[in-house]
Amino acid sequence: MRPAYTVILIIGLGMANSTQATPYQSNPAQSSRTMLKLISDAIQTYSMIHRGKLPESLEELTQGTEENPPFLEKETLIDSWGEPFGYEYSDGKFTLWTTGRDKIMGTQDDIVAGSTNLYVKIWRGRQVQSGMDAEAAEEALPEWVLTRPPPVPALSPEEQARREEEGAKETEWLLQQVEESRRAHKLFLRNVAVACAALILGICAAAVWAFTRKKAGRE
Repeated sequence: MRPAYTVILIIGLGMANSTQATPYQSNPAQSSRTMLKLISDAIQTYSMIHRGKLPESLEELTQGTEENPPFLEKETLIDSWGEPFGYEYSDGKFTLWTTGRDKIMGTQDDIVAGSTNLYVKIWRGRQVQSGMDAEAAEEALPEWVLTRPPPVPALSPEEQARREEEGAKETEWLLQQVEESRRAHKLFLRNVAVACAALILGICAAAVWAFTRKKAGRE
Protein backbone atom coordinates (compact mmCIF):
# COMPACT_ATOMS: atom_id res chain seq x y z
CA MET A 1 0.00 0.00 0.00
CA ARG A 2 2.50 2.59 -1.17
CA PRO A 3 0.03 5.49 -1.47
CA ALA A 4 -0.75 5.32 2.26
CA TYR A 5 2.95 5.18 3.22
CA THR A 6 3.66 8.19 1.01
CA VAL A 7 0.88 10.23 2.63
CA ILE A 8 2.07 9.35 6.14
CA LEU A 9 5.63 10.39 5.26
CA ILE A 10 4.43 13.72 3.87
CA ILE A 11 2.35 14.34 7.01
CA GLY A 12 5.30 13.57 9.26
CA LEU A 13 7.56 15.99 7.41
CA GLY A 14 4.92 18.71 7.42
CA MET A 15 4.21 18.38 11.14
CA ALA A 16 7.91 18.40 12.01
CA ASN A 17 8.39 21.59 10.01
CA SER A 18 5.34 23.33 11.50
CA THR A 19 6.04 22.56 15.17
CA GLN A 20 9.42 24.24 15.48
CA ALA A 21 9.74 25.88 18.90
CA THR A 22 9.32 29.63 18.97
CA PRO A 23 11.05 31.81 21.61
CA TYR A 24 7.72 32.01 23.45
CA GLN A 25 7.37 28.21 23.60
CA SER A 26 10.95 27.58 24.71
CA ASN A 27 10.97 30.16 27.55
CA PRO A 28 7.52 30.48 29.14
CA ALA A 29 8.72 32.77 31.95
CA GLN A 30 10.24 35.24 29.47
CA SER A 31 7.08 35.05 27.40
CA SER A 32 4.97 36.01 30.41
CA ARG A 33 7.34 38.88 31.27
CA THR A 34 6.96 40.15 27.71
CA MET A 35 3.18 39.94 27.91
CA LEU A 36 3.17 41.74 31.26
CA LYS A 37 5.23 44.52 29.67
CA LEU A 38 2.74 44.83 26.79
CA ILE A 39 -0.24 44.87 29.16
CA SER A 40 1.45 47.42 31.43
CA ASP A 41 2.15 49.71 28.46
CA ALA A 42 -1.46 49.33 27.30
CA ILE A 43 -2.78 50.26 30.78
CA GLN A 44 -0.61 53.37 30.90
CA THR A 45 -1.75 54.40 27.42
CA TYR A 46 -5.38 53.81 28.46
CA SER A 47 -4.80 55.94 31.57
CA MET A 48 -3.34 58.80 29.52
CA ILE A 49 -6.30 58.77 27.12
CA HIS A 50 -8.85 58.62 29.97
CA ARG A 51 -7.20 61.35 32.07
CA GLY A 52 -5.68 59.14 34.74
CA LYS A 53 -8.49 56.59 34.99
CA LEU A 54 -7.38 52.96 35.09
CA PRO A 55 -9.38 50.19 33.39
CA GLU A 56 -11.83 48.31 35.60
CA SER A 57 -10.54 45.02 34.18
CA LEU A 58 -8.04 43.85 31.60
CA GLU A 59 -10.93 42.87 29.33
CA GLU A 60 -11.56 46.59 28.77
CA LEU A 61 -8.26 46.73 26.88
CA THR A 62 -9.57 44.19 24.36
CA GLN A 63 -12.76 46.11 23.56
CA GLY A 64 -12.39 48.41 20.59
CA THR A 65 -14.75 50.53 18.52
CA GLU A 66 -15.05 51.37 14.85
CA GLU A 67 -12.96 54.48 15.44
CA ASN A 68 -10.47 53.02 17.95
CA PRO A 69 -9.06 49.50 17.70
CA PRO A 70 -8.52 47.53 20.95
CA PHE A 71 -5.29 48.04 22.86
CA LEU A 72 -4.68 44.27 23.08
CA GLU A 73 -5.88 40.98 21.68
CA LYS A 74 -7.67 38.63 24.09
CA GLU A 75 -4.88 36.05 23.76
CA THR A 76 -2.46 38.54 25.34
CA LEU A 77 -4.30 38.28 28.68
CA ILE A 78 -3.37 34.60 29.13
CA ASP A 79 0.01 33.63 30.56
CA SER A 80 2.32 30.88 29.32
CA TRP A 81 0.64 28.30 31.55
CA GLY A 82 -2.90 28.93 30.34
CA GLU A 83 -4.01 31.12 33.25
CA PRO A 84 -5.32 34.71 33.02
CA PHE A 85 -2.98 37.41 34.28
CA GLY A 86 -3.95 38.92 37.63
CA TYR A 87 -4.82 42.61 37.76
CA GLU A 88 -5.72 44.90 40.65
CA TYR A 89 -5.66 48.66 41.09
CA SER A 90 -5.99 51.10 43.95
CA ASP A 91 -5.27 54.80 44.49
CA GLY A 92 -4.02 55.32 40.95
CA LYS A 93 -1.60 52.36 41.12
CA PHE A 94 -1.96 48.99 39.46
CA THR A 95 -0.37 45.58 39.78
CA LEU A 96 -0.13 42.80 37.22
CA TRP A 97 1.06 39.30 38.00
CA THR A 98 1.18 35.70 36.92
CA THR A 99 1.30 32.89 39.47
CA GLY A 100 3.85 31.04 37.33
CA ARG A 101 4.23 27.35 36.67
CA ASP A 102 2.84 26.20 40.04
CA LYS A 103 -0.23 28.49 39.66
CA ILE A 104 -0.02 29.42 43.36
CA MET A 105 0.05 33.06 44.36
CA GLY A 106 2.91 34.15 46.60
CA THR A 107 5.50 31.55 45.61
CA GLN A 108 8.95 32.08 44.14
CA ASP A 109 7.92 31.67 40.50
CA ASP A 110 5.41 34.54 40.59
CA ILE A 111 6.15 37.34 38.13
CA VAL A 112 4.92 40.77 39.24
CA ALA A 113 4.74 44.08 37.40
CA GLY A 114 3.60 47.39 38.82
CA SER A 115 3.23 48.26 42.51
CA THR A 116 4.89 45.70 44.81
CA ASN A 117 3.15 47.24 47.84
CA LEU A 118 -0.23 46.67 46.23
CA TYR A 119 0.71 43.08 45.43
CA VAL A 120 1.59 42.49 49.11
CA LYS A 121 -1.77 43.95 50.13
CA ILE A 122 -3.60 41.70 47.66
CA TRP A 123 -1.69 38.62 48.87
CA ARG A 124 -2.45 39.28 52.54
CA GLY A 125 -6.11 40.01 51.86
CA ARG A 126 -6.64 36.83 49.88
CA GLN A 127 -4.94 34.68 52.51
CA VAL A 128 -7.19 36.11 55.21
CA GLN A 129 -10.26 35.62 53.02
CA SER A 130 -9.34 31.97 52.55
CA GLY A 131 -9.50 31.41 56.32
CA MET A 132 -5.91 32.22 57.32
CA ASP A 133 -5.53 34.70 60.18
CA ALA A 134 -3.54 37.90 59.65
CA GLU A 135 -0.46 36.71 61.61
CA ALA A 136 -0.22 33.47 59.62
CA ALA A 137 -0.68 35.40 56.39
CA GLU A 138 2.24 37.63 57.35
CA GLU A 139 4.46 34.59 57.96
CA ALA A 140 3.37 32.93 54.72
CA LEU A 141 4.32 35.94 52.62
CA PRO A 142 7.59 35.16 50.76
CA GLU A 143 10.50 37.35 51.83
CA TRP A 144 11.34 38.32 48.26
CA VAL A 145 8.03 40.16 47.91
CA LEU A 146 8.90 42.42 50.84
CA THR A 147 12.16 43.54 49.23
CA ARG A 148 12.02 47.18 48.26
CA PRO A 149 14.12 48.53 45.38
CA PRO A 150 16.43 51.47 46.19
CA PRO A 151 15.08 54.94 45.37
CA VAL A 152 15.63 55.97 41.78
CA PRO A 153 17.52 59.27 41.40
CA ALA A 154 15.99 62.00 39.28
CA LEU A 155 16.94 61.77 35.61
CA SER A 156 18.08 64.62 33.41
CA PRO A 157 15.77 65.56 30.52
CA GLU A 158 18.30 64.09 28.06
CA GLU A 159 18.49 60.79 29.92
CA GLN A 160 14.71 60.67 30.25
CA ALA A 161 14.31 61.24 26.51
CA ARG A 162 16.91 58.56 25.76
CA ARG A 163 15.15 56.01 27.96
CA GLU A 164 11.78 56.82 26.44
CA GLU A 165 13.23 56.28 22.97
CA GLU A 166 14.74 52.95 24.04
CA GLY A 167 11.44 51.95 25.62
CA ALA A 168 9.56 52.77 22.42
CA LYS A 169 12.00 50.67 20.38
CA GLU A 170 11.71 47.78 22.83
CA THR A 171 7.92 47.94 22.72
CA GLU A 172 7.98 47.93 18.92
CA TRP A 173 10.28 44.89 18.95
CA LEU A 174 8.03 43.08 21.42
CA LEU A 175 4.98 43.74 19.26
CA GLN A 176 6.83 42.34 16.27
CA GLN A 177 7.70 39.21 18.26
CA VAL A 178 4.06 38.76 19.27
CA GLU A 179 2.93 39.16 15.67
CA GLU A 180 5.49 36.60 14.50
CA SER A 181 4.31 34.19 17.18
CA ARG A 182 0.71 34.63 16.03
CA ARG A 183 1.66 34.01 12.42
CA ALA A 184 3.55 30.86 13.42
CA HIS A 185 0.50 29.66 15.36
CA LYS A 186 -1.80 30.27 12.40
CA LEU A 187 0.64 28.45 10.11
CA PHE A 188 0.69 25.52 12.51
CA LEU A 189 -3.12 25.28 12.54
CA ARG A 190 -3.23 25.49 8.75
CA ASN A 191 -0.65 22.73 8.42
CA VAL A 192 -2.60 20.54 10.82
CA ALA A 193 -5.74 21.03 8.73
CA VAL A 194 -3.86 20.21 5.54
CA ALA A 195 -2.32 17.13 7.18
CA CYS A 196 -5.72 15.87 8.33
CA ALA A 197 -7.17 16.38 4.86
CA ALA A 198 -4.18 14.58 3.30
CA LEU A 199 -4.60 11.69 5.74
CA ILE A 200 -8.28 11.31 4.87
CA LEU A 201 -7.50 11.41 1.15
CA GLY A 202 -4.71 8.87 1.68
CA ILE A 203 -7.02 6.49 3.51
CA CYS A 204 -9.65 6.83 0.78
CA ALA A 205 -7.05 6.29 -1.95
CA ALA A 206 -5.69 3.23 -0.15
CA ALA A 207 -9.20 1.79 0.24
CA VAL A 208 -9.96 2.34 -3.48
CA TRP A 209 -6.61 0.82 -4.44
CA ALA A 210 -7.23 -2.25 -2.26
CA PHE A 211 -10.77 -2.68 -3.57
CA THR A 212 -9.62 -2.39 -7.18
CA ARG A 213 -6.83 -4.92 -6.65
CA LYS A 214 -9.19 -7.34 -4.93
CA LYS A 215 -11.72 -6.99 -7.72
CA ALA A 216 -9.01 -7.54 -10.36
CA GLY A 217 -7.91 -10.69 -8.55
CA ARG A 218 -11.38 -12.14 -8.68
CA GLU A 219 -11.59 -11.55 -12.41
